[in-house]
Amino acid sequence: MTITQETRREGLNHVRKHLTPRAMLILGALREGPMTAAELAEKLGFSDLNAVKPRLNELKGMGAVRVVGKRPNKRSGINNAVYELVERGNVL
Repeated sequence: MTITQETRREGLNHVRKHLTPRAMLILGALREGPMTAAELAEKLGFSDLNAVKPRLNELKGMGAVRVVGKRPNKRSGINNAVYELVERGNVL
């Protein structure tokens, strides 16, 4: 195993200790690509955005996700933040 793989694994294990199961679901979904909170909620089967927004804020605070832009919500037309995973040796 290379040092980079080792530090990624150590970082992921550290983050996992501090995450709820729902936050882990969000991280898993974001592995497919950047999404808005509404897109994540829909993908994960949640009807309420409050199921994902607080977790996204926590993950952002931990440095595990970041906002990379905005795009219109397909229902409201209002711009929403787009989140993606942060690929760092000490996080993911």
